[in-house]
Amino acid sequence: CKHLTVAMVTCGALKKCSVAGISIKASVFALSQRNGLHRTQAKAQIEKIEFEKRVTFLDFIHSGVKLGLLVAIDMTQSNRPPVNGASLHRYEEEGGNAYEQCVEEVATVMHRYLDNGLIAPYGFGSKLPPSSYTSHCFSLKGCYFSPMVRGAQGVLQAYRHALKHTWFSGPTLLRHIVSIAGSWAATEQHTEKYWVLLILTDGDLSDWDLTKEEIQKTV
Repeated sequence: CKHLTVAMVTCGALKKCSVAGISIKASVFALSQRNGLHRTQAKAQIEKIEFEKRVTFLDFIHSGVKLGLLVAIDMTQSNRPPVNGASLHRYEEEGGNAYEQCVEEVATVMHRYLDNGLIAPYGFGSKLPPSSYTSHCFSLKGCYFSPMVRGAQGVLQAYRHALKHTWFSGPTLLRHIVSIAGSWAATEQHTEKYWVLLILTDGDLSDWDLTKEEIQKTV
């Protein structure tokens, strides 16, 4: 083609348009083979404007939706024992290890939005003595039927207790954790409550396909 016109409407101009039919100024760039690119001034007529409100997560909170939080921590042997200096679970006198830092940072922020400030902390991938079988979903608190603790400090306390009473094993399976999270959500599916599952892992996952299927069941 010999002539191409490109109209550019600034965001500032669009913000001023609150009703259809208003005229705004636009920068028009005309491109031709003979004169090249040159700028002119023109007016554009807006025939129709549609405004779409984007609802944020905080909008749900302000409207009364309550949150529930489940924290699942990877306690498989790929993380290495806590006494190993290279372990993600290594004992740290100051600041905490990688898992403790994640728990404290996330749970502390979410605590203000939680229903009653309670959190359900779970572990996966360990053997619970005297059992010789690997558990892929167990309460860090030690009570499967009453796993709730209060706040980030409650999670950390349960986690540190579990470190001393479990044997790291494997493989890393997540479908059981996703399933228990789905069970929590199902018990309150008719209420205004939104459940969040925080999974902390080193990423060495062995059942990705089955985990995806389990996620599809819960949503």
